[in-house]
Amino acid sequence: MLTVVDDRFRQREGHAVRLLCASDLHLGRRATGIPEHLGLDSALFATSVVWDRIVETALRERVDLVLLAGDVVDRENRLFEAVGSLERGLNTLSRYDIPVFAVAGDHDVDTLRRVADGDAAGSLTLLGRDGRWQGVTAERDGQPTMRLAGWSAPGQTFHGDALAGFAAVAGTEGGESPPLVAMFHGTVVDRERTAADFSPVVRAELAAQNVALWVAGHVHQPSVVVAAGVAVLEPGAACPLHADETGPHGAWIVEVVPDAPVQARLVALAPVRYQDVPIELGEASEAADVETALVRALHDALAEALADDPQGHLLCVCCRVTASGRTPLHDEMAAIVHDLARTLDIQERGVVAAIGTVVIDTRPAFDLEPLTRRPDSVGEIARLVAALESDDPDQLSGAQRELVRRTVTRLQSVHRARVFATVASDPEPDVAEARGMLRRQGWNVLQALIKQRGVE
Repeated sequence: MLTVVDDRFRQREGHAVRLLCASDLHLGRRATGIPEHLGLDSALFATSVVWDRIVETALRERVDLVLLAGDVVDRENRLFEAVGSLERGLNTLSRYDIPVFAVAGDHDVDTLRRVADGDAAGSLTLLGRDGRWQGVTAERDGQPTMRLAGWSAPGQTFHGDALAGFAAVAGTEGGESPPLVAMFHGTVVDRERTAADFSPVVRAELAAQNVALWVAGHVHQPSVVVAAGVAVLEPGAACPLHADETGPHGAWIVEVVPDAPVQARLVALAPVRYQDVPIELGEASEAADVETALVRALHDALAEALADDPQGHLLCVCCRVTASGRTPLHDEMAAIVHDLARTLDIQERGVVAAIGTVVIDTRPAFDLEPLTRRPDSVGEIARLVAALESDDPDQLSGAQRELVRRTVTRLQSVHRARVFATVASDPEPDVAEARGMLRRQGWNVLQALIKQRGVE
């Protein structure tokens, strides 16, 4: 186990060590889906902007260490633009004697190795190369303050056990031994591992280890869960990249104290926040009602986002609006909402909230059940919609299940197409998404058939 002895580890009252933890920066990328009518420069939403803020936060918070849990550099943009930004930040941290420890993710297995090997200032230490756990002991005045273990992803794909070999590094120290922090890049799951998971680790196995704090990169949604006295922190994407990465994003300030619970808080640093905004339009009878509901929903989303952004880093709240409810405007709803999305925005304190994407999940104002008994195409579509409306998959007939399966296959083939490579990190379409799309389109087809045939 490597030992680091340096006055940079500034022990605090109660022997606390203060960490800044971040992951999944994907340097070289920019947040997507910012509404064009806002006229905002896309460079403002580059992930390098957030990296600069992470460096500033480390200085302001007077942290002892910076921990980066992988995918610091994006696989598709790993040349000078991304690496240059990373190295500038490392040089700044080095000048203030703040060391950086990182593990590699599936995006930057080779890139982080090159950066660490070429880091003349020696501020970046890459732990756990080639999927082998590696440990570091931090000391001050000859006394250990914290132990750190790290595991880097061995390649772009890995479905084995990331904890293999961890026990040898963790050791069996007890008594007065300093707290252990362990960092890896992988998927923390609350179920059995599957072949689809990258570097999966079961949460219960983490809780069984004598570790004060786990830091796990890869999952882009930030969270911290404490079980059996063990904290598992997934910092999430430091800068969200698309609409599925909702809520505040940034870096975490963590206090590790021997024999005390870990304290962790998220510092919002991202210039964009994606927000799911549901609106109920069951009472809407004209376009003005829809606009009123949208304006109210945008105000609420903006107020929530501003409350989570005390340092004023936010520029845009990009809302994914889902319109629901049974309304006579169903067949007009898509046109109404999309027209408003091209022009509508709400501004306060220099932050703008606007509609990024729209999901129309309204229902026509007619009774579905009588239509399911018809022997024609109207009845066939009505039966499909009724089955999809149910949460019970057993309600689907064999033919309907096959339709869902073929829809999933088609959606996934589109998702994997090279033309969509820049959004390849979006979650792959699954059965739930296919069912939702078929249900919404089924309602649209059903209403068109009813109008066409004059069905009562």
